[in-house]
Amino acid sequence: MEHTRSISKRHGNQTGFEQAKTTQGSSIVSNLLLSASGWQRVVNETYFDLKVQVKHPNQFTGRIQQATLDQLGISSYLADSVHYQRSSQHLSQACDSILLTFPLNGSVCFQQQKRELICHPGQFFIELSHQPYQFYHSQTVELQVLKVPIAKLENHQRLIEQYFAQAITTEKGSGRLLNHQISHALHLATHFELSPIESQLLEQQLLDLIIHTLHRPTLSLADSHV
Repeated sequence: MEHTRSISKRHGNQTGFEQAKTTQGSSIVSNLLLSASGWQRVVNETYFDLKVQVKHPNQFTGRIQQATLDQLGISSYLADSVHYQRSSQHLSQACDSILLTFPLNGSVCFQQQKRELICHPGQFFIELSHQPYQFYHSQTVELQVLKVPIAKLENHQRLIEQYFAQAITTEKGSGRLLNHQISHALHLATHFELSPIESQLLEQQLLDLIIHTLHRPTLSLADSHV
């Protein structure tokens, strides 16, 4: 099957990232090292509309590499200290998705609907797009993030509402498999041109692992406050 690929670049002082799209089944955004001036736009395009606050703008750097599998977004995130806020004014543009965030290096803090947690490597947590929240880290962190449309998990909404903003372990069970599969899927999507069928298969594997993990989560209660 023939495929087409187009690349558009935003350079230097604007956002500093390169976007590559392919009609074969996945789209990829490969970010160069970004300064604070370009970070807000890249974060909003990759995740949700957020207010971004950087304590030391002149010293800040960050990088996001993102791929889309059919409808799921997968990304790797590396950034210096930053604070994100999703307020009520952002919710009118809500895309009705959730984020599953997996720290690889460094810890992050998260607050939503009177729940708050500190999430460390070996854990992950769920962020809801339709409710305000705060997300921040005071040191450089590396994360993996899955963006999932709620429609893909509509039969499991009760479990999402039950376990959002709680630290779930990735050190055993289906949580561990999910963590490894995200890394594998991101590598495939960013190093190979996937066909629509390959993209859909990878997406379904991730969805199945998310559902299994939500049905039998192992919570890290010491790091969550409900």
